[in-house]
Amino acid sequence: MISQVKNIFLAAKDIDKSSKAFSIFFCKAPSYQGFSSELGIKIHIFDIGNVNISIISPYEDGLWSEDLRRNGEGLFGLDFISDDIARDHKNLKLSGVLVGEKNMFTFQGNDKSITRLNLFGLDENLVTNLNITISDNSHIFPKEEKGEGYENITSVNQVVILTKDSNKMLNLFEKDLGIRLALDKTFKEWSGRMLFFRLKGVTLEVIEGEDFVGKCNYYGLGWHTDNFIKSYEFLDNINHENISRIYPKNIYCNKFANKKCVTHNGKEIFYVDDEHLSVNGSKNLNKSIITEIKKILKNRKSNL
Repeated sequence: MISQVKNIFLAAKDIDKSSKAFSIFFCKAPSYQGFSSELGIKIHIFDIGNVNISIISPYEDGLWSEDLRRNGEGLFGLDFISDDIARDHKNLKLSGVLVGEKNMFTFQGNDKSITRLNLFGLDENLVTNLNITISDNSHIFPKEEKGEGYENITSVNQVVILTKDSNKMLNLFEKDLGIRLALDKTFKEWSGRMLFFRLKGVTLEVIEGEDFVGKCNYYGLGWHTDNFIKSYEFLDNINHENISRIYPKNIYCNKFANKKCVTHNGKEIFYVDDEHLSVNGSKNLNKSIITEIKKILKNRKSNL
């Protein structure tokens, strides 16, 4: 039985540079650093409450190295924990789900420690580029002792996946993997379907749309902080050449009403629920994002 999302793999070209950036974002150092020759990766792991954020980069020729080099940086894959990997591997094959062989992989830490885990991947054509794996030990890597210092991010709320075929994703996640379906809703505004699957504190948010590129792609992650105001102030004070800031408050606050943030302007509604923008609301925000992108591209062109 699949019990939780344990590892979210993020691909990086320069793992040390990326790990340093995430250390600033998380306000903590990675709890594990090492490599796997069989997978062909270097790996730095951040213990973020309910999951591991695992930064990986190509190390030498191995099972994942070619995909990492071809796909580049970004969200690379998800690892689910099974409480009986042999049984789940067998049952998925009997159900007609295409799965890879179950193999044991070795990780060597920078401290020379050796860690091994059993793992297999889903070879279903629909989700091949999502790199979904199932492994057998939720505590295979050492957990970090909770310190006294401030932690900006305390857990992962959601993983967002874009798809052209929500029915097949529903069948895979709910029927085959046994993950609870919490929401199945179609939005008339953008003719799209949204599925929420919940698994031990993490929501897999699947969004269907005909204009999406490819059969399935990752879109992003949703983070949780225990102190939103403190987190906002902390992140807003980080200075880096690659950081650009868009402030929604400049669009929706103090513009239509003094000292108020509004959900509509009397003609247009900006939100479809308590946190998601409507089509009209998105258009207002997108204008600011596009303006900032044009500014970035112009600056890059002038520096060539």
